[in-house]
Amino acid sequence: MGRTYLFECPRCEYRVAVAGGVEQGLLCQVQTFRCRDCSTLLDVPVRVRVTDREGPGPGRPEALQDQLRRRFTNWHLRLPIGAAARDRWVVLKPCCPVSPIHRIEPWTHPGRCPRCEVHLDRTVMPYRIWE
Repeated sequence: MGRTYLFECPRCEYRVAVAGGVEQGLLCQVQTFRCRDCSTLLDVPVRVRVTDREGPGPGRPEALQDQLRRRFTNWHLRLPIGAAARDRWVVLKPCCPVSPIHRIEPWTHPGRCPRCEVHLDRTVMPYRIWE
């Protein structure tokens, strides 16, 4: 079960709901990144669980990674029941969803605000628990 927390900046009032590091659910693993170009924090899928028919095979281009990233950005999607024996993890190259040329860097709690560099406050209880 992955957890998402609410982070808030006391100075500039920036608010964001992110994991605050690396979190893993049943279908994907996300990591929190800071985008220097967007001045935001975001959770980016870095590993996804796929079935054999979805995974990269011979002759399948890197466009599959973009398709998997888009699919698992919404964690609501589920694998078919009974697929656990035929699935595996695929590692994705992290990138900003706005533009792949944006500069991103890993961010972990406690960390600084991406806009004003003040330490962010985190809620004690998770904002959301996801699979």
